Amino acid sequence: MQRRLMLKLGGVLATLVTSGVVTQAEALAAVARTGFDSKTLDGALAALGSRPAASDQVLLNTLEVSEDGAATPVGVLSKLPDTTEIHVLVEKNPTPLAVSFHIPAGTVPEVNFRLKMAESSRVMAVVRAQGKLYALSRQTAVVMGSCGG
Repeated sequence: MQRRLMLKLGGVLATLVTSGVVTQAEALAAVARTGFDSKTLDGALAALGSRPAASDQVLLNTLEVSEDGAATPVGVLSKLPDTTEIHVLVEKNPTPLAVSFHIPAGTVPEVNFRLKMAESSRVMAVVRAQGKLYALSRQTAVVMGSCGG
């Protein structure tokens, strides 16, 4: 069902780009939003394409205890060759898919940022390399200032 929806969406966007109604960048941005509307971790992972395999080649740097859930520092580095995407999910956030990065060829696949966490939760880094998904997760405890209130 998900694949059919993506094929339909892709066809519509290709038609709009060809006719000049939207630019290629706008069409890619519409496709990139897939998964951000999911309310469950499983739904967000399904939107990314499949269940990722565990990998020790994905490095996830998070705090064990974050004193500020509104700005929890996170870093992800992929040692996998041909990494094209890095996604970070927070299991107990209202929308688990927190951020997605598309990694251009020839770029070091490393990102560092701060994210909001609604509560103590598992943070999962998902990397797409050579067309497959790989992941690593860590538990982060939030003690105050979370985005949930």
